[in-house]
Amino acid sequence: MELGVGFNTPEIIRYPFEQMTYNNENATLLRLNRDHSEGVIENIDRTIAFVEDMHSVIVQLTD
Repeated sequence: MELGVGFNTPEIIRYPFEQMTYNNENATLLRLNRDHSEGVIENIDRTIAFVEDMHSVIVQLTD
């Protein structure tokens, strides 16, 4: 699960999460990001992106 990660320092979280998802066929990347929800094309079938308010999404997922 990736929460609001942009492109200030993508090599810290964003790129490693993309790489882990790509390398693990059982992985799904859950990305909550209003401004930068897009991912790499190679992971399109294993990425679920939300652009809605992060708090609202988490509340709905945990209810």
